[in-house]
Amino acid sequence: MLPFISDAITGISNLAGKFIEDKDKKNEFIAQAEQQMRQLDNKVVSYQRDIIVAEAKSQSYLARNWRPIMMLAFVAVIINNYMLAPYLKLFGVPFAVMEIPPDMWDLLKLGISGYIVERSAEKGIEAWKGKE
Repeated sequence: MLPFISDAITGISNLAGKFIEDKDKKNEFIAQAEQQMRQLDNKVVSYQRDIIVAEAKSQSYLARNWRPIMMLAFVAVIINNYMLAPYLKLFGVPFAVMEIPPDMWDLLKLGISGYIVERSAEKGIEAWKGKE
């Protein structure tokens, strides 16, 4: 579930507790709000999947490959910081370590999840075509 969805559900629950005195009605309201927020979350994930699949099918090299290129850049930073730098520092070689901002980790997680969705879609399409 997307973080803003769970935050919204928490906020709705807190507000419902302040304005709805009947416990049953409050719980019913919270349950309906949670259901609608989960539906919204599913739509967002579906839209994200559609974008990734469209990029993967694009005729443009850059549109098709920007995610893998970005992931390779992230891998280079991780190798630099956590494999090369410590090893070279053991031998006294000065070596720069690149700062990794929190947003970069979020992009990395998003990219990896996008890749998983893309590969799943490709496998599903291949399996579907094989059954025709």
